[in-house]
Amino acid sequence: MTAVFRVDFSDTIGIGHLFRCLTLANALHQKGISCVFISRSDDTNSLIAKAGHQLVRLNGKETINTDAEVKHASWLSTGWQQDAEESLGICKKYKSLMLIVDHYALDYKWEKVLTDYCKIIVVLDDLADRKHNCQLLIDSNYLRRADEYRKLLVKDSEVLAGSEYTLLKPDFTVLRAKAEHQRKATDTIKKVLVFLGGGNTENTMASVLSALSQVSWPVQPQITVVLSSLYKHVDQVVDRLSEMVFETKLMIDTPEMARLILNADLAVGASGSSTWERCCLGLPSVNILIANNQQYAHKNLGGAGVIEAVKAEEPLEKAIATSVQVLVSDMKKWHSISERCFSLIDGLGTRRVVSRILSYS
Repeated sequence: MTAVFRVDFSDTIGIGHLFRCLTLANALHQKGISCVFISRSDDTNSLIAKAGHQLVRLNGKETINTDAEVKHASWLSTGWQQDAEESLGICKKYKSLMLIVDHYALDYKWEKVLTDYCKIIVVLDDLADRKHNCQLLIDSNYLRRADEYRKLLVKDSEVLAGSEYTLLKPDFTVLRAKAEHQRKATDTIKKVLVFLGGGNTENTMASVLSALSQVSWPVQPQITVVLSSLYKHVDQVVDRLSEMVFETKLMIDTPEMARLILNADLAVGASGSSTWERCCLGLPSVNILIANNQQYAHKNLGGAGVIEAVKAEEPLEKAIATSVQVLVSDMKKWHSISERCFSLIDGLGTRRVVSRILSYS
């Protein structure tokens, strides 16, 4: 059995889609399944190869995807028909195939082209904004309900909905017990982790670093900033960090994210996939809405008190500083958020998803 993943990543798309596909691929590989990635993206840091999987690049002619049915059509650098035909040519090389699609620019039309050649099509989604032709759909958003997809499914598909299906690397599960013990003993915020995802967030990063300098800290904090190699403004971040009075560290494409989250007392991050990693290890975070596709999680997690959600109506820098100050000054609230984080994500989502996928094979 071969699992073929169709996923792209860039400074526009971000890198969260690739990371969750890699997490799933690694788990499937442990069950004896070979994994192949189909992508139009250039994996310059060999993240896929380093994980032991094959990458097949799609190099067809770039055109504008004008699919009016799909809001994120522009994320595909060619027409969906061409992408489907190129992907089909690759899939035909494998006799027993499961296809896993994680792409906001693809919908039921693309999936229908490949359905006859796949034992199962699995869709990873977060938006519930387009139709799908698949056997299994997974949306791990907090408060997402399966019935939100019923009118969007061409066939009678199974839907796994909710945060219990969050795909996380085993590192987070392993460190969870230690994190629970560590959070209970935390009495002040000393270490701050900043990670805004893999997208191009120059202005947001500048606002975050400026905001952190405006906070009244009980002790001088250590600031660790994590960037993806997709980020185009590393030099500007280096300059800004050098101007800060705090102890700072910059890390790029670190494989130690779980350890960094464990050791941090507070995070400033986007409301994307990294939110679930922080929740699993009980790390309170100030969340910023970086992209429109994060609105669902940002609103619901903020409303449930799982994150300190930055308010969009205020100037960004001021809003970030205010939110950080709230948690720095109120450790009772910090502990309350940490407990809610632990309750939300148990770290076993990957195991549940793999078990369900394999039931189809």
